[in-house]
Amino acid sequence: MTDWKKKAAALLSFFFPSIVAIVVVFLLFRVLFGVVVVPSTSMENTISKKSISFMVRTTLLFHGVDRGDIVVFQPSPENSDVLEEDGPLLVKRIVGIAGDTVEIKEGKTYVNGQAYSEPWLAETPESLNFGPYQVWEDEIFVMGDNRIHSVDSRYWIDPYVNVNSILGKIVYVLK
Repeated sequence: MTDWKKKAAALLSFFFPSIVAIVVVFLLFRVLFGVVVVPSTSMENTISKKSISFMVRTTLLFHGVDRGDIVVFQPSPENSDVLEEDGPLLVKRIVGIAGDTVEIKEGKTYVNGQAYSEPWLAETPESLNFGPYQVWEDEIFVMGDNRIHSVDSRYWIDPYVNVNSILGKIVYVLK
């Protein structure tokens, strides 16, 4: 083997594991995980504006979504006129899932006629009334934890988020 072939083989054996590791990490974050910078104050005190959050995409495939989950999703085009400064992705908490009826009376949230416990709220919501909203199959109803400063399902032209537009669930937040 010539000298240059030996050098090339040595370089390849040195860099190959690093290249494989970079490709694996890229694929993991492209397919299984994601990183999101939260664009607004609508989720404070749970998630601060500009916080870096990690989401998992695969839980949607195996477990679906449930009330209380914090999800990252793309808003529908119908709602583009009433969105916050959030940008192309939104981060909100699921309050209603398929089959639920969500209603807000005097600022208190009710799901299927029962008061919904929300210990994560940043402050007492405004005493406004919304709904009732009937959540259909493949849809969710979402609100921010910082209710007074959140433009969410309560204010959107189309108050529902299609589950197919959900990109992942937030599982960890760097503050």
